[in-house]
Amino acid sequence: MQSETREADLLSQVSRDRLWQTNSRIAQYVRLSGSADEREAVAYIRATLDEYGLRTSLIDHPALISYPLASSLEVIDADGATLAHYVCLGHAFSASADLA
Repeated sequence: MQSETREADLLSQVSRDRLWQTNSRIAQYVRLSGSADEREAVAYIRATLDEYGLRTSLIDHPALISYPLASSLEVIDADGATLAHYVCLGHAFSASADLA
């Protein structure tokens, strides 16, 4: 019973409007790793967490990151002949492809 009371207390503190505001703010950025937009999104999240009294830290480290400029997908048969060719977006935040 105590855990149900605690869960209800936590849920009562969640603001639908604040969730929407936070998601809308973060969604405005193209958050490619290492980009200025990603840093701005992180700064916003850190400031929000600081408002809640949480401690945060940002750790910068050197990393090798690649961003493919173009990519494609080919469906081939057993002999290597192309059955279908699709032009794709190469980074992780790409939209889903309609392959039907």
